[in-house]
Amino acid sequence: MSDFFGVIEKARVITVGLNPSTTEFTEDGRWPQALTPCELTQRIVRYFRNPGAAPHYWFAELQWTLEMLHCPYHFAAAHVDASPWTTYGPRHLGKNRKTIPDGLERYNHLLSAGIQRWLPRTLAFCKNTVRLVVICCDNAEVEQKIRDTLGAKWDGEIMVKPENEVPRWAWENRERLIRLLDLEHVFA
Repeated sequence: MSDFFGVIEKARVITVGLNPSTTEFTEDGRWPQALTPCELTQRIVRYFRNPGAAPHYWFAELQWTLEMLHCPYHFAAAHVDASPWTTYGPRHLGKNRKTIPDGLERYNHLLSAGIQRWLPRTLAFCKNTVRLVVICCDNAEVEQKIRDTLGAKWDGEIMVKPENEVPRWAWENRERLIRLLDLEHVFA
């Protein structure tokens, strides 16, 4: 299964990214050194409501956006990594092309394998509840795999935007998005 964080089984909103955080599991105190499978599952599902460790800073703007839409991560949203492997971001690979021989080719191969094999399995957990998918990476393969997985009869919305552009888009479309999510009366 792909990496996810949050309440995937009842998510109305899914954010999707490339999983570029090489620091998520190495920063002191963020994750215990050893976890049982059960503890890991609980930690991932409770990721956005863990009093002992705040979510990674990458989620800050997305958290604010989802709260504005009455659908915070801890309530009815989740984040899904396009591929289960922690990777370097595309900018890092581009800058370090000379020091990473064949790195971009291997990166693309692993990324594609994750998108094709694991992303659909993760989306299966929320296929019946998700109404909005926000893809925070410019990757046509990710968007197409999500559309294929959700199916032609799915009547939600998919938006592709860098995470720093999502808050403004959501603010400008908030009334329509809150109706789409069927959350008009939540936190009213």
